[in-house]
Amino acid sequence: MKPRTVEAMRLLSNIGLACLLMAGYLFAQPSQAGSSEGQGRKKALIISNAAYQWLATPAKHVGAQALGAALRELNFQVTEEFDVTSSSLEQAIRRFQSGLREGDVCLVYYSGYVIQDNSASYLVMTDYNTEATGDNKASLYLLLRLQQTLARPALAIRMFVIDGGWSEPRLAGRRTGVATESSAGLPPNVWMFVSTSPDDVPTKAGAAALFTQTFVAALKKPGLDLTDLATEVIRDVRKASNGTQTPRVVDIGAPKFYFRDPLKVTQVRENQDTLEYVYIEPGSFLMGCVPGSEKCAEDERPQHQVAITHGFWLGKTEVTEDAFERFAGITHFKYQPPRHTTNAGTRGSYPVVSVGWDVAQKYCQWAGGRLPTEAEWEYAARGGVQNQTYPFPDLESASNKANIFHTKGLDVYEELAPVKMFDPNSFGLYDMAGNVWEWVTDFYNATSYRQCAAPCKDPKGPDGGPKGAHVVRGGSWASDAREHLRISYRGKESKDSNVIGFRCMLPDTEGVRAHFRN
Repeated sequence: MKPRTVEAMRLLSNIGLACLLMAGYLFAQPSQAGSSEGQGRKKALIISNAAYQWLATPAKHVGAQALGAALRELNFQVTEEFDVTSSSLEQAIRRFQSGLREGDVCLVYYSGYVIQDNSASYLVMTDYNTEATGDNKASLYLLLRLQQTLARPALAIRMFVIDGGWSEPRLAGRRTGVATESSAGLPPNVWMFVSTSPDDVPTKAGAAALFTQTFVAALKKPGLDLTDLATEVIRDVRKASNGTQTPRVVDIGAPKFYFRDPLKVTQVRENQDTLEYVYIEPGSFLMGCVPGSEKCAEDERPQHQVAITHGFWLGKTEVTEDAFERFAGITHFKYQPPRHTTNAGTRGSYPVVSVGWDVAQKYCQWAGGRLPTEAEWEYAARGGVQNQTYPFPDLESASNKANIFHTKGLDVYEELAPVKMFDPNSFGLYDMAGNVWEWVTDFYNATSYRQCAAPCKDPKGPDGGPKGAHVVRGGSWASDAREHLRISYRGKESKDSNVIGFRCMLPDTEGVRAHFRN
C-alpha cells in the first residue's frame, strides 16, 4: 500500500475516533427522549462522487443535496464535498475534523462506487483509473478503518450512511457494494446503514439513488428512532425495487436517537371521570387510504385533506371498566361487567366493552364531551405523521406494538388487555391500534369521503347510515393486523360487542377545564 493511502486511512481513523469520543460523552449522560434534548451540536459530512474520470456517473448529486437540505432542517451543521479525489479527500477530512468538539453528534454519508477486494470494501474516489497497471489503491478508501476505529474502547454513537450498490462495465470482475463486515470485537453503540445486501442485484450506473431518496423521505417523519427509521426505509426500498435491493443495518447496541423528535404532548389533564385526557392541537392532515397501500377498501377513498380547526382533548386511554362503573353508579345505569379470558392486571384497568354507541355517547356527555368524529379520531391516531399506512413502520412487529389476534411477542393476551400495556403513539395516546375497536360519532356511509368538498373542515359525517350503523376504528384483540390495523380502515357496527369500546373527546372550553383535577 502506498504511503498516501496509509495517511488517508490514518485521517479517516482519526475522524472516526473523534466521533466515538464525542458520542461517548453524549450518551454517558442520562438518556433523553428525542434528538435535541441534552445534546451538543450535530455535525454531518456528506461525500458524493458522481463525475468519475474513467467511470460512468453512478448517480447524480441530487440525492446527496436533498439529504444535506434535510439535515440542515434538522439543525445539523452540514459539510458537503462533491466529486472527491484521493487528495481532496484528505483535505475534506482535515477541515471536518478541525470543526468537531466534545459533545457533538456525528454523521458521515457517502454516495458513489464501492468495490470489494478479498472481503474488504473500498469507497472509490473519482480519480480511480481503471486503466492503471500499477497499484491503484491510493484512489480507494478502505472501509476496514471503520472496524479499526470502533475497536478503540469508548462508548459511542456514530452514524454512517453508505449508498454504493452500482455496477459499471469497466468494473467487470470486481464485486460491487459493501461486503458483509464482521462485528467481532467492535464496541457497542455503533450504527451503520448500507444501501444494499451482498446478494442484491447491482444497480446500473445512472439509475436514481433509491436508497438515499427513501432515507431522506423517512427523515421527515417525527418519532422514528434509528430502528424504526431503518425498518421503514428497508421496507420501502424493497417494495420499490421489486425485492432486488435490500438495505441493511449494522447496529451494535446503538442508543435511541431521533433525527426528528416525537411530537411532544403539550398537556395532559385528569378529568372529572378520573381518566386522563391529552390536548390535541388543531392542524391539517391527509385522511383516508394512503396511495399505494394494499387492501384499501373503496370506502377509504379518496384520500383527502382535512382541517381540524379547533384543539380538543382526547382520552389518553379507552374508557376503563373502573371509570364506567363510576358513571353507572352515579347515573343509576344498569351495567354487568363481562368476564374476560385473560387476567393480566386488575379487571378495572380493562377497557369497557359490550357498550352500544348510544350508551358510549351518554358516558362522554356525562364526562363533559362526546365521542370523537371519525376525522378527529384519525387525526389523533396518525400522531402527526402523514402518509403512513400502519401506526408503526414494520407490520411484522405488530405483536410487540398492539393487542391483536394470536399471542406472540409482547402480545400475551388471549382476549382483552389492560390499557397502556403497549407504547403510546406520537401524541401520547395508548391503544389507538388493537385491543378494542372504538366508536366514533359518525354514522357509516361508504361514500362519505366523496361528499366532503375541499377545503374539508371539521367533517361531522353523514346524517344517517344503513341500519343505523356507526363507524368503529382501530381494530381489536380479534383483528388481523394487515387488514384492520391500517389507520384508514373503517369498520361499521349497529350494536354492542365484546370487541368494541370507546374513548371520549372533550372540547377545549373554560367549562371543561374547570372540571379538570390538575
